[in-house]
Amino acid sequence: MQGDSRGDWRDKSREYAEMAEEMFGNGFYRDTCYFSYQAVNSFLRGALLRVLEINVQAHNLARLYEMLSEDLGFTPSPEALRCLEALSERHVKERRHRAQITELSEEEGRNCLECLKKVLGELEEATHEKIAS
Repeated sequence: MQGDSRGDWRDKSREYAEMAEEMFGNGFYRDTCYFSYQAVNSFLRGALLRVLEINVQAHNLARLYEMLSEDLGFTPSPEALRCLEALSERHVKERRHRAQITELSEEEGRNCLECLKKVLGELEEATHEKIAS
């Protein structure tokens, strides 16, 4: 069993989601997308650690979601997978070109936040009874 991350993954995900909301409310849309990615990443990695007892190091959220859904026997919605691809693509682009990225528009920040809500809602519903915290 691996460290503290097994017990607090849902809390950490919620903290990141709250930060995404706060950043959006303050007009920091780049940070909104960053924390949206982190919220979903924390949930998925924590759930995978809990279910499969593996610590996955990957940036593609859609792939992590597919791994979890395969093991738990549920089907991710196409909309959630599109959102995950978009969040992952933005995150990787940001990491590679940090100095060249400018602030994002309000619409881009809103898209990240909507994806966060869509995906976490779907994940909470799909895993609620299948994974104990």
